[in-house]
Amino acid sequence: MKKLTLLFCTVLVIGMSLLLTGTSYAGIAGIDLGSGVGCSGIEDLDASTINNADFFTGRIGLAGVTGLNKKGKLADDEDEDGLTDSIEECINDSLMGHCGDVDEVNTGDITIVPLGCEKPHSKCWFGAIFANASICGVTECSDHIDNDGDSDGIDYPDDPDCDSYSDDSEDYVPE
Repeated sequence: MKKLTLLFCTVLVIGMSLLLTGTSYAGIAGIDLGSGVGCSGIEDLDASTINNADFFTGRIGLAGVTGLNKKGKLADDEDEDGLTDSIEECINDSLMGHCGDVDEVNTGDITIVPLGCEKPHSKCWFGAIFANASICGVTECSDHIDNDGDSDGIDYPDDPDCDSYSDDSEDYVPE
């Protein structure tokens, strides 16, 4: 167990070093937005405040980070951009706002760096670097508010009037 813990810590330190040294884009130094289980490091962060090279660390299942499940099958990547659907959903469900959509291609806009797994085929730590923050913003369907007041759910994918995170209307009809 001590060897596994030491190995994990070594991988985590090396991975964080790679993440931190890779956080400069066009001379802009990134800000550490936080760390936590899932994407809790960016929970309720206003997506419009994210800048190029900002980063956070999180932890989700092996397939979400590596793109392969424990049997070697490819994880779901509906938009075929190299980021798994689970990592995109983790990011977009945590933010107040969104950074692209699960159904839109955003190759290269967010870089995921695997940082190590706690046990083989277990939860894995990752670093996420926002290389192109212009894809991030806040819309009615990603602001954590039931803008239309219909109690049918808040934001995409829970509000049936929202087609995506970037949809800017919950079909609000004034009285």
